[in-house]
Amino acid sequence: MYVSGQIALDAQGEIVGKNDLRRQTEQAHENLKVALAAAGATLADVVKVNFYMVNFKPQDLSVIREVRSQYSMQERPPASTLIGVQALAFDGLLIEIEVIAVIE
Repeated sequence: MYVSGQIALDAQGEIVGKNDLRRQTEQAHENLKVALAAAGATLADVVKVNFYMVNFKPQDLSVIREVRSQYSMQERPPASTLIGVQALAFDGLLIEIEVIAVIE
């Protein structure tokens, strides 16, 4: 299953955590959980994750790792790629996360 990039938007379409990488990363993971659940999958089914981050700095990696560790990707960590980008779809977004999951 391929899940399009998830961003830090809430149910009302508002950006969550402006200027807060941790909060935006958490919201994107929450949105991933919803998208995966719609197909009967969970974050534990993820085999590949791509992170797209605005103005990436090496110290930001620890925030992403800490948040990811809270979301059931520890037992079988997926392959992952982090790509620094200039901008995302909406002004104010700091991170976008897309995944590939295997549903058996």
